[in-house]
Amino acid sequence: MSIRATLYSLLRQGHIEEGSLQRRQPEDGLTIAIPNWNHEFMLARSIHSALNTLAVLKALGINGEVMVSDDASRDGSVTLLHQLEALHSDDGLKVICQSKNTGPSILRNMMITRAKYRYVLFLDADNEVIPDNMPIFLQSIKDTEAAVVYGNLMVKPHGEDRVTGLHSNQSYTDHIFEANYIDNMALYDVTQLTDMGGYLHEKQIVEDWELMNHLATNGRLIVFVPAILGIYYELPGSFVRDYDVDHHLKLIARMKRIYDQFGIRKQQMIKARHLRYHPDVGYII
Repeated sequence: MSIRATLYSLLRQGHIEEGSLQRRQPEDGLTIAIPNWNHEFMLARSIHSALNTLAVLKALGINGEVMVSDDASRDGSVTLLHQLEALHSDDGLKVICQSKNTGPSILRNMMITRAKYRYVLFLDADNEVIPDNMPIFLQSIKDTEAAVVYGNLMVKPHGEDRVTGLHSNQSYTDHIFEANYIDNMALYDVTQLTDMGGYLHEKQIVEDWELMNHLATNGRLIVFVPAILGIYYELPGSFVRDYDVDHHLKLIARMKRIYDQFGIRKQQMIKARHLRYHPDVGYII
């Protein structure tokens, strides 16, 4: 197969976007990437938390943008997004509307290739980021040169002002082959994500779970920062509420088949294992 044919095949599979291979040096700064599919009623909350984060960073001399990509929503999301873009384009808000639904993996890969800045925070349209804490995570990913840094997410039931728990609240360990406890709401190095091929588009896996293991088992650093990164809202009809045991067992089997087929991963040296860092302290042993 020719190089051109290979690139076209990858493009069709959603692994890369045309032109992305020529663009390996994005500018220093932060892109907050918000993928959306039919989350009209939560969008404004999520976007405003992202814009407030840009304001905090701007005061520190750090450039940023908020990029929202709508995956062919059928509710009022697109109309709302155009209105918000008209109001906040000068504040750094950019909206991209897909004409065809592609799914989360392909959508996130597209956002990676279009991100203006080197560091990307993926923020689901129903969640919030904590603006004042973002400098901690940016400094951490620069200091450690990690592919990913992440922090605690406060779990709240939608519509209630109470915290019911924490998510993404421990470092990368071998337990991740049994269940995914690191949320996709994390800070990523675009250059490293691009080098590793981004998200895998496969129905039999959870794309963010697979990405973390893909990065770790290929020698990339995944670092836990003991600080609050954002708020994770439990919604009616969410995966948290509609837990399917049989489906989860199939996902575990698939993940082990890919990453721990012989059960020897615990005996191997994984650079990402147990990494904790805070810029005020350094690595935490």
